[in-house]
Amino acid sequence: MNKYSLSKNLGFFTGPVLIIMGAFALKNPEMPPFLAYSFIGFGIIRLLLTLYVHFKSNKNESNS
Repeated sequence: MNKYSLSKNLGFFTGPVLIIMGAFALKNPEMPPFLAYSFIGFGIIRLLLTLYVHFKSNKNESNS
């Protein structure tokens, strides 16, 4: 397993975890809302980049 596939596999885990942490932070009145929205934003970005790399690598493998 190379470092790119490891990063891709971790992205499928860390993206949703960040989104869930942000959702729980929104429900906690002691947490600043900016922090919760940042977690959600970074989680969405991480998940979208992981999906992009996943589909791009599948497309490249099918062309080879």
